[in-house]
Amino acid sequence: STSNLIRHMNACKPDPTPGTQTKLTATMSKYTKGGLRFRLAKWVTRRHRPDAIVEDDELIEIFEYLNPKVETPSAKTTRRDI
Repeated sequence: STSNLIRHMNACKPDPTPGTQTKLTATMSKYTKGGLRFRLAKWVTRRHRPDAIVEDDELIEIFEYLNPKVETPSAKTTRRDI
């Protein structure tokens, strides 16, 4: 609702120096192959997704967009991790 948005805006502190930007890499966690495998297995399990979803072309495209060096595990690997 609008009142929630206003409350949120009032609670957030404004940037002390307008016009400055934070580097995205400063806020990102480091990619690890094991970390991705763990998170994919957790997501597939908790959200009741088929294990083959990790081989979805569009999902892989998103991963590669976020990190060109990503190594996406196969559905078989994800199934074993679960």
